[in-house]
Amino acid sequence: MYNSNQLANYIQTFTQAIRTKDCEKFKLCITLNPGKEEAEIRSKFNEPNEIDLYDIKDDKERFKPIISNHLKVIKSVYITKSLDATFQNLNELILNLIRASELESNWIMPALISSFNELIQVYKVQEVREPEDLDSIMESDMDFVGGNQTIKKSNLETLINTLRKGFNLSFNDKNIDFSKSKRNDIYFFLGYLMKYCFKMRKNEFAKSMLKVVKGAQQPLPNIKQSKSIEVKKYGIIYLYYQSLILLDDQKYLESENLLKEALDVIYLNYKVKKCKQIQQIYLIYLPLRLYNHGKLPSKQVYKNYPILRILYHDNIFKAIKQGNLNNFDNVVYKFRNILLKHHLYILTESLKQYIYLKLIKKVFQFTNELEPPPDNKKSFSGFQLAIELSSLNEEQIKKIDFSNHNYNIDTNEVECILANLITKDRIRAYMSHSQKSIVFSKKIPFPAFG
Repeated sequence: MYNSNQLANYIQTFTQAIRTKDCEKFKLCITLNPGKEEAEIRSKFNEPNEIDLYDIKDDKERFKPIISNHLKVIKSVYITKSLDATFQNLNELILNLIRASELESNWIMPALISSFNELIQVYKVQEVREPEDLDSIMESDMDFVGGNQTIKKSNLETLINTLRKGFNLSFNDKNIDFSKSKRNDIYFFLGYLMKYCFKMRKNEFAKSMLKVVKGAQQPLPNIKQSKSIEVKKYGIIYLYYQSLILLDDQKYLESENLLKEALDVIYLNYKVKKCKQIQQIYLIYLPLRLYNHGKLPSKQVYKNYPILRILYHDNIFKAIKQGNLNNFDNVVYKFRNILLKHHLYILTESLKQYIYLKLIKKVFQFTNELEPPPDNKKSFSGFQLAIELSSLNEEQIKKIDFSNHNYNIDTNEVECILANLITKDRIRAYMSHSQKSIVFSKKIPFPAFG
């Protein structure tokens, strides 16, 4: 049992924390983990009444519900031991905390973010123990037409909606003194909002948020120049998911630049040589760099990340360096689940252009060595044969009867490949459709790029 003085002492501490704007003390008053002994005491508190809460005289009584919410959270953790109840009660606490924060300066933001982190951790534990079937939840949303049916909102959707309210609180702060502005915490909300929008497949919502942010008159904190570790930490998450949006839109150069910025922030501010976050960034960054600049990574990049070495150095990039279409198609199929999961499938397929370029160079050089034509004119048929052979395995090649062979690739497709490489300035030439031939530049047929 507890005595009434313990509840009164807790409420007094809570009230003093608000009056003195003591964030650390306030966090201890609302955390779901105040320490085992303190949690056991609070778990036995009765629901406080108006007399108990009399001393909390805040505008529109915004803070009073937070105490009740907190005690419900403690009971759901330490008495009923219900993850679902803990999630719902903690979410309600945060909604009330957001309302209370609207009339406060940014002193309260660390406590709000701490509560959000606890909510995210509870959600993660739920996902491990009882994963939500998001596909069936989204299907039920789409199938529902009307009537009295109640659609259960997923915990992920609840988390997204609450994060959005936190984002609005931070984003709409008009305090001209940036050091005291809630906008300093904008990357926390942006990063996690985009992360969980991707998980819920609400990518369009994430894109619409980016438009709002980019259209704002007030600037966001500069991630590189900020002295705040929190701004850098969550800014990196924001840059990563923003780059994924651009990757999906096939804006590859912009996507690469954001990932490079994220890597710069990590290497300039954190003394790390190996971490999962760097691996996740490199997973996207390496194929983007190859696509945009034709540059393969050094072996040093793979040193700390065996997954990257297996995926890229030993398989995808190896097939590209060999100019082997058959091997490339096989490894893309082999790793298709990883590529799809990380939004890399289309980009990886686009890397096939470098195999075509390698094959075209080989044919160009080989034919020039045999008998260089004075006008650098080449028939499509040579490239057709090279691409055909590269797309087959050794056993298939042995069975080819070249006197009567039906090509898997026709000259129109070869022409298309050549036209694409000319458009991207990978080769300099012009084509004759009627003559099924291409005339290469005499000066620089294969320009360097980067």
